[in-house]
Amino acid sequence: MSYFQCPLHKTPKIFKIFGEVDLEGLCKEYDVTPLGSIPLSMEIRQRIQEGNPLLPEELMKPVLAGVEKVLEAKPVGETFVEKLKEKMKAIARETLTEIIFRVVEISNTEIPIAEIQRSNNFPGGRTIEFDITDERLRNVKVQAFFRLENGLLKLVKNPKTVDDEIRVWDKALIWCTLGKRYDTNMPWDLMDAWLMGKLKYYSGSSGTQRAVHFLRSVWQEVRNTKSFEKLKPVLERLA
Repeated sequence: MSYFQCPLHKTPKIFKIFGEVDLEGLCKEYDVTPLGSIPLSMEIRQRIQEGNPLLPEELMKPVLAGVEKVLEAKPVGETFVEKLKEKMKAIARETLTEIIFRVVEISNTEIPIAEIQRSNNFPGGRTIEFDITDERLRNVKVQAFFRLENGLLKLVKNPKTVDDEIRVWDKALIWCTLGKRYDTNMPWDLMDAWLMGKLKYYSGSSGTQRAVHFLRSVWQEVRNTKSFEKLKPVLERLA
């Protein structure tokens, strides 16, 4: 419903009470077919409430045209609602990148990274590809490569080989960093994300989740630092 046609005017007069809407441009952006424009009409509402949806021809025409297009349409991969939902939930890439940099910085200055490495039996020199994605774990928003060398967690650019790959939903990563799900208030870490299907793990060699366990321990220790208190308010706004 996009316009109002005043019944008091002798000649039909249309009022665009929502302003001019670029329907064609919007449909093109989301790769969907426009079904048509329907007037705001009390008659439509009244007839539906009465259980009599048969409308006068001038009101029925755009409705029937939309129905025909729906019946003829072929299934598509991603719907308008799904795309819009994803945009509304999106967390800025800049924010996600900042989180990664801050975690690495805190890891190398305020937590016992070498002790965490030993307790998780995680060998040094392995390259971890860390992909932050949408909820379906398909579209990568931020990609980082970690490598543990000489007791330091390093960010690596364009590594020649990758030993482990972790894909995690951006919202799940925020919860992992904070230590709990903010929709249920339950404890939450990278292993919980993996068990709930919000994280995927691949390994070209060991086939175990050692990289996930290692990074989970890193995230847990980061939460206990003073520097994390400055980062926490930003994360809570995104949670």
